[in-house]
Amino acid sequence: MTDPVLEGALDRIWARARPKLVARVDAIDRAIDSLDADAADPAVIDTGRDAAHKISGLAGTFDLDEATRLARSLEHALEDRRHADPLELRRMSSTLRSVLEG
Repeated sequence: MTDPVLEGALDRIWARARPKLVARVDAIDRAIDSLDADAADPAVIDTGRDAAHKISGLAGTFDLDEATRLARSLEHALEDRRHADPLELRRMSSTLRSVLEG
């Protein structure tokens, strides 16, 4: 049985959190673009990695398992840049955005 008061509170929190999470996906996208550039910017990549970390934590709070999994994968890929495939990262980022906006 669900508690309607708790459910309503979580819905309000999610409504406030969702735009921030989607904005963090923008930071991830900038990091991916930087990886794909001739001269990658470590600060932009670190910001994207931090954004992915924050998304994975908050998404887990709302039982968004797919978003958590994608964000963690993006975080790890941005952490270990040598093996990052920008095309695959863009696909994951796009799916993450869809899950969060859905």
